[in-house]
Amino acid sequence: MVVFAFNNAVSEQAEADILSTMESMKATLVDLEKDIKNLEPAWIATEADFYYKRVRKFRKHADIIISILSIIENQLRNSRLAIQEYREGVGRALRS
Repeated sequence: MVVFAFNNAVSEQAEADILSTMESMKATLVDLEKDIKNLEPAWIATEADFYYKRVRKFRKHADIIISILSIIENQLRNSRLAIQEYREGVGRALRS
């Protein structure tokens, strides 16, 4: 027999991992932008245009990924809290 159960500890760890990944991605983007600004004075126009286009594209896609991760983390947290509330309700009903 297969038993399906929601594990709060696993959910909480997954939520924390997702948030950590999001923060790491944001920090990497900030570092990338700083690095590019530091290199900017040495670039000729075509090099700068090429890198700026690449960075803008990378940033756009990274922001989309961060947004998706945020939605996933939020839904996971909401599910965990709803299940916790449901379990507490069932516990109260069984005790009465």
